[in-house]
Amino acid sequence: MNLHLTVAVLFLFAFDRCFGYRKVHKTVYDSSDLRAYLFGSPSILETYFSFDPSKTIFIIKEPSNPIVYESHNYYWNGYYESHSDSERICIYNITEIDNELTKVRFQNGTNPFSLIFECGKWDECCGSKCCNHISGFLIIMGCLFFLFSIAAGVFYFDC
Repeated sequence: MNLHLTVAVLFLFAFDRCFGYRKVHKTVYDSSDLRAYLFGSPSILETYFSFDPSKTIFIIKEPSNPIVYESHNYYWNGYYESHSDSERICIYNITEIDNELTKVRFQNGTNPFSLIFECGKWDECCGSKCCNHISGFLIIMGCLFFLFSIAAGVFYFDC
């Protein structure tokens, strides 16, 4: 009976450590890398925007043309077109923390409120990027194997 209690406590401890990992290690993602790409180089800036210095706003030249960044196509809200068999469509909502993106306007003067992009099948939407959290998957699989080994050991030694 004492062995079963020890195994149960060990099982609960391992279960908490394995599946608590994903909760603790979440990161907040923003658009800083995308903004640095768009607004950090005059040539890139001129590709996608015309600048109105009197109002300090950026006018989108061709809203239907995607912004190509890190092999992903980013579309302004209302202009998204699926070009692949991607299973994950991501929407990044533009907020006041996005500095330059809050100064972007369509030609009619309205603000875009989001950017839409696609991530691969095994990726996650992480702000304005795609993230691949394979390490988290591997940790969970290792924990499941460990927990299965404990359970198999209890049944093997119990008989």
